[in-house]
Amino acid sequence: MYKTIGIYKGIRDLDEFEKFYTSEIAPRILEVSGVIKMDFTRLYYTDAMKQPPGLEDVQVIVETYYESIEALQKALDSIEGRELTKLITRKFNGIVGAFLGKEVTFSLPRI
Repeated sequence: MYKTIGIYKGIRDLDEFEKFYTSEIAPRILEVSGVIKMDFTRLYYTDAMKQPPGLEDVQVIVETYYESIEALQKALDSIEGRELTKLITRKFNGIVGAFLGKEVTFSLPRI
């Protein structure tokens, strides 16, 4: 399965960002042809777990899943895809890394 992965860090108001993303961005992305689903993951670190330099302030990971690599490319190249990318990067104060991925899932065999 193909997906885009957004990794967000340095967000000043995480509650406001989550509200904005889940109420304004996600519904629009889910309407784009070829999109299957989205996962919005807000990260929490425990005191016992020290993160390596550069990763200690990663706050959110957003994964958007597509029907195919062609659907992913078409969505990114669409007018709506470009508008959403601009909206995401302009709406919050922080840093975003964007990646394309091919997911492989591992699970225990069922008996």
